[in-house]
Amino acid sequence: MKTSMITSVLCTGLLCGAPAFASCTRADLTGTWRVYTLWEGYVVRCSIVMEASGENSGPTSYCYGPPPLFEGKLPMTASLKMLSNCRVTGRLSIIDLELVLYFVDAWISTSKDSMSGMMWEPGDPSIGVLFSAVK
Repeated sequence: MKTSMITSVLCTGLLCGAPAFASCTRADLTGTWRVYTLWEGYVVRCSIVMEASGENSGPTSYCYGPPPLFEGKLPMTASLKMLSNCRVTGRLSIIDLELVLYFVDAWISTSKDSMSGMMWEPGDPSIGVLFSAVK
């Protein structure tokens, strides 16, 4: 009894909440995502509006960062793909920066209202940042 209770607590609280038990579709990415990360010691906040196609093509998405990192609000584009096991892959491009492209590898939560993962620059996956996003 004691062993099964411990197993149940571990499974419920730590292990079994993994997104692998969920099923996701591209529609789960649709909406506005608020992304938060640290880049070179500065807090960067982004707002990404994802269309049902998994693309973002308009001026509705942007990132804020403090000087000297950014100069205010910078427009961005995104192309994300949702895999059926709730893994999110793709790219983010921040317009007007020297390094404009970032690859994304993340997992969406079972409630489908948050995700976390890593972004990195192409050509050097050893340099990157962790991020969290909420819908």
